[in-house]
Amino acid sequence: MRRDESVHYTERLEQIEETTRQISERLDQISAYQEVEALDREWDEEKESYKVSTKHGSKIPTKLESVIGGIFITGFGIFWTIMAGMAFPPLALVGLFFVGFGLFQAVSCYSKAEKYQLAEKRYRRRRRDLLAAVEDETQPVERE
Repeated sequence: MRRDESVHYTERLEQIEETTRQISERLDQISAYQEVEALDREWDEEKESYKVSTKHGSKIPTKLESVIGGIFITGFGIFWTIMAGMAFPPLALVGLFFVGFGLFQAVSCYSKAEKYQLAEKRYRRRRRDLLAAVEDETQPVERE
């Protein structure tokens, strides 16, 4: 047992320094988790800009759905144009509208789907990097 005042003071200082270091590391970790949460909130807001309206609400389009929908609408427009052209030619213009709308819809939704995929990759990469940084900070530091 030590009774010297200076030894007791030095040991107490070392304990305070260790506690301060641990608190600092914990605050850094909390800060990193807050960054991840902020990134998640931003992504939730950004996702809304990629949605399209459907009869069942809104959703993020896929490339395949965009192509299939465009083919369907454009095909209907071509069919309408041919049939209307034979029966009553002025109605053929309505079919041309469907053809144009189908092409526009396909290109628009395909573009949104592509942009969404790129943005999601960026988000996932950034989130993974932030979590990796948190993991690095939580690993015990070996002392010499």
